[in-house]
Amino acid sequence: MIIYTYSQVSQGALKSNIGLPQYSYYFVLEKFLPVLKQIGTVVPIDTPEALESLQAGEMANDEPCCLLSFTPPQDVPVGIACPVFCIFAWEFSNIPDETWDDNPQNNWLVALERLAGAIALSSHTEKVIRRVMGEGYPVTSIPAPLWDRYATLRASLPRPAQKTLTLSLPAGSVIDSKDFSFGDNALVPLNPLTSFDRPLWDGNPIQMDFFDYQLNSGLLCGFYDIEPWGAWSRLPSPWVVLSHTVFGKVILEFEAAGFGTNAGHTIDVSIGGAHHQVTLSDNFETLRVEAELVEPANLVTFGGLKQVLVGSSEDHRTLGMALRWVRILKSADEDEVAQQKIAVNPPSTRGSTSLQLEGVVYTSLLNPVDQRKNWVDMVSAFCHAFREVPDAVLVLKMSHRHLGSFLGKLMSLLEQIQPFQCRVVALHGYMEDETLNALMASTTYYANASLCEGLCMPLMEFMSAGVPALATRNTAMEDYISPDAAFIVESSPAPTIWPQDPRIVIRTLQYRVSWESLEQQFRESYRVAKEDLCRYRALAHRSLSIMSDYCADDTVMRQLSHFIKMASSR
Repeated sequence: MIIYTYSQVSQGALKSNIGLPQYSYYFVLEKFLPVLKQIGTVVPIDTPEALESLQAGEMANDEPCCLLSFTPPQDVPVGIACPVFCIFAWEFSNIPDETWDDNPQNNWLVALERLAGAIALSSHTEKVIRRVMGEGYPVTSIPAPLWDRYATLRASLPRPAQKTLTLSLPAGSVIDSKDFSFGDNALVPLNPLTSFDRPLWDGNPIQMDFFDYQLNSGLLCGFYDIEPWGAWSRLPSPWVVLSHTVFGKVILEFEAAGFGTNAGHTIDVSIGGAHHQVTLSDNFETLRVEAELVEPANLVTFGGLKQVLVGSSEDHRTLGMALRWVRILKSADEDEVAQQKIAVNPPSTRGSTSLQLEGVVYTSLLNPVDQRKNWVDMVSAFCHAFREVPDAVLVLKMSHRHLGSFLGKLMSLLEQIQPFQCRVVALHGYMEDETLNALMASTTYYANASLCEGLCMPLMEFMSAGVPALATRNTAMEDYISPDAAFIVESSPAPTIWPQDPRIVIRTLQYRVSWESLEQQFRESYRVAKEDLCRYRALAHRSLSIMSDYCADDTVMRQLSHFIKMASSR
């Protein structure tokens, strides 16, 4: 059999698409490939030209074939002559059964009816499909085959519950709470060139807008959430991480206004080691300073703002400065000799950094812009549970290409939660398999506080490597999370929207996670890691047993082969 495979994100575009819609489906396809190669000849449809050829009927006719589309149903290619199967994840209580944007494919009843069959990644999704499409509809649930991928990591079992870890990571990919000074109304990065290693500036103008909910807005620290026009400062000395590391003679421009007594007030503006003063107006105006940077810089700090209470019974914020955008330009009188020296020997901040972790390590892999991952509750519950516990570590692998997807929110959260002695580390950008495996081997527990999941492949991967979990048990997790393999966080149904529906109408259910239960399970799991090694190893052993039965290659291959043959012959 010839098996055509399709995903909207190809391997070549993977790193640049991390965090974008549907990027995770390529990872699912990648995990299925070894199994598919045992069933038939795999032909990837990874270019528009290849898809057009398939739609034109240019396929092998001398043997059976099918297309496996690793996409949500609305994105399955149409006009394919061979049987088409959709392999997808879905985590809500029902499927979209309405049409919007004049696209009938958005109605999954229409989209699913066009398929030869549907392969759900969890039994939860299979039940939802059967309930709507009827018992006769060809649907099955088959998880991604993960078990066989982690045999090498399992060879190092049993591992101690308390960990010592050293990872070599790209500079600037580590946001570590210990690298910041937190205080009342204060948040100061101790070494911004290390924490925020940004691409070197090429001299072209840098424009960073802080309105219309752009990702650059996430590079504002010490500000309130952005509004359609921009953002209000929250702290007396807020700062902005620049999109690039700048150097030499630069011009800094920004559009700002002062609130209350900040109008007419002179504040400090710092970029790198250069300090200047500007006076704010009560209306937006463009302010400009020129700076000569002896050392590279990637931070602009506004200091000396007064915190002025809004004074409304409904609005208890204290505001200082309104900021709309920041611009960096090359100074017109940049010394020509200095420019030539920089061109020959540009300042270099890029390289690697060594991350050392020690203690009880909790790890979670998530997309920070996906609200379903509920990482804010995870961080707050962790810091509350371990406020006075210095050897409790939470590692968040943020699967998004842009630092602004989480930085401002994380910094504000930690500043509001402080003081705490535990440690929160956020890793961002692409992580190579070797590094990820080292992190797995040095993790005490995988942490999950999701409102719902269509599969949660990282959780399954860590469990397949012998790492017990702290997790909710709803939607997809009902297939493999049990009390003898994990610390279960309580949750209950709550109304929500279909995430791809631009109408933002409430049509379905997800789950509401109990913060109290999350905090309690952090405490109890830590106690077990420190005091009850026998139970910890029993949790790890049961995790292995569940994953071996659930997602081994042989099991998945038999299920998938049987279903494709059965559904193709209908």
